[in-house]
Amino acid sequence: MRLKRVPAVGIPMVGRWMNNLAVRIEMIKLGAGREFKLTRWRHDPLSDDPWRPYGVRHQILEHSDVLLGWLSSMESKPSDTVTVHIGTNCIEGELDDRPRIVDQINSKERRDEWRKLWTDRFNEGRVSLMGKSLVWDIDDPDDLETAFETADAIASELTKHVAMPEHAPRVVFSGGKGFHVWIVDENAVQHLCRSLVGAEVSEMTAKKRAAAHREVIKEICQRAIGRNIPHLDQAPNHRQGIIRCPYAVHERTGQIVWPLDKDELERLRDGDGIDWSSPVALAKSLHPWEIPVQSPMAEALGVESTWIHPEASVKDRGMPAYG
Repeated sequence: MRLKRVPAVGIPMVGRWMNNLAVRIEMIKLGAGREFKLTRWRHDPLSDDPWRPYGVRHQILEHSDVLLGWLSSMESKPSDTVTVHIGTNCIEGELDDRPRIVDQINSKERRDEWRKLWTDRFNEGRVSLMGKSLVWDIDDPDDLETAFETADAIASELTKHVAMPEHAPRVVFSGGKGFHVWIVDENAVQHLCRSLVGAEVSEMTAKKRAAAHREVIKEICQRAIGRNIPHLDQAPNHRQGIIRCPYAVHERTGQIVWPLDKDELERLRDGDGIDWSSPVALAKSLHPWEIPVQSPMAEALGVESTWIHPEASVKDRGMPAYG
């Protein structure tokens, strides 16, 4: 039986889901040592383009309350929508003097200054690349079921090339029109690059490593389904690639970026009781609870509900191993 939930009282602008401590802690854990990017979509109903985004990126977050503070700072009006991405690079280096988030929000000049400083440090090696995940970003705006079947085939192919279960791929429902397949472990990433395309990525510059990653992405796609994938987005595998943060809210659908566990993967394969007609319908098939939609943009687009698991169940869930 599905349970109808009501929103918590007294939470301004930051929705119930992102306001939950267990959710934010899990996002911070998954983003440890990675760049965060927050994008604010400001609503201007009189404009030809009513949703205008700008992003603040090149940040490292280490505490869940800092994430909440950033979200609160960026959602300055109830109609604002904020999305969260994380980098595919694992980094360390000279980042302590970054400007305050509120200064970057209020000043394009400060954002541009920090972007240049970050890029210079990255190019000079003062921000070090400690590792880089492989990510297959698979979208199909017309057929979510086909997108899942493609992601499942890619993850299955990966299990032939990495040690299981410790280096298993992870599959994530994007909350929108597709799925993400991750290889997170750096040893597994280096092995795939070496064995599939002959690249010793630990010795490469960030730019050359990104190119090697993109070749691995294409090679696995060919082996998994025998052809290139028309809706494969290689942006996460660029030099400073980013991808939607697991457990964040998708701005257009209001649904959760949800890592899939083995039971959920099996349910999607069987297809029994799964509604593939839209991202919202698929989220309803995956999650037992319904709450008011957590994205003002999605609400403006006619979405009424966000479908979730109980927030407490997210604690220590991470990204479950594929199986």
